[in-house]
Amino acid sequence: MMKQIPYGITDFSRIQKENYYYVDKTMFIEKIEMQPPYLFLIRPRRFGKSLTLAMLEAYYDVNHAEQFDELFGQLYIGQHPTKLHNQFLIMRFNFSEVSSNVNEVELSFKLHCCSKLKDFVFKYEDLLGKEIWDVLDEKIQEEPGAFLSAINSYATRKKNIRIYLLIDEYDNFTNTILSTYGTEFYRKATHGEGFIRGFFNVIKSATTGTGAALERLFITGVSPVTMDDVTSGFNIGTNITNDSWFNDLVGFSENELREMLEYYKEQEPKGECVLVIEGKSRQEQIEEERQKWEEMSIQEHMDYYMDQGIQKKEAMKMVAKDRGVGKRDIYQALL
Repeated sequence: MMKQIPYGITDFSRIQKENYYYVDKTMFIEKIEMQPPYLFLIRPRRFGKSLTLAMLEAYYDVNHAEQFDELFGQLYIGQHPTKLHNQFLIMRFNFSEVSSNVNEVELSFKLHCCSKLKDFVFKYEDLLGKEIWDVLDEKIQEEPGAFLSAINSYATRKKNIRIYLLIDEYDNFTNTILSTYGTEFYRKATHGEGFIRGFFNVIKSATTGTGAALERLFITGVSPVTMDDVTSGFNIGTNITNDSWFNDLVGFSENELREMLEYYKEQEPKGECVLVIEGKSRQEQIEEERQKWEEMSIQEHMDYYMDQGIQKKEAMKMVAKDRGVGKRDIYQALL
């Protein structure tokens, strides 16, 4: 049966179980495990970062052990499994779910984090033991930092519990605040006693000490700006964004795209599949790409290229081209 195209689907387990086409990225798991344990990756939107985290979640989650062959049997890592597969309790946040309205953002952040932490406890209650609720009173469950710290401390004392923390779109709402409301509101969240800075402080603390349960961490986003601003609160992460080893971790290489097109050419897809493969007009693609860049501030756009080692003058040319404006317009906007 011809594989379906997983347009807009970021659920790795669903893709594997429901016969969707998946470009195998699992060979990067070996490389990830060769790196320091706390990693940070930035890529533009629509590059497949969320699907990559979903793949890592399925691979490392102890609750997916019985599904390992079904999910990974036909993939590279299924033939070359590492010792860490299905050894972790997965704690996952997606900060794109946090409101960027400055009147709601802190409460929205707290509600999101506390909801995900409560889901974590319920999901792994049989492994953690019902006694965990004895250390999670109502007040603790209303404060993300205290909630995460209590879980980690309990799991560390219990021993033999390993936690892998995944954070998707870590800078989604902070980027919107910065571009929409300016630096004042942004700095309140990310500097000094800001709630974002405080939360990353807790994460850093959770990784310290002998036998800490929180062993590994993988964070994705579209810009290094927010991470730079909370660095003193979180200075343990290793940025693999510009590491050539991970160039193809997300997105498609030319060979992968050619292989995909060849597959559908041989399968002679019909109807909707033909429309998807033919894709959008060139003009529509250009406009979509331009809109993607315009979601970032010009400074963030510049930082994206300069963080790759591109000189400022050349980066300005690239930003101007991406946005369909003159280089002078970019220069004036940066003044």
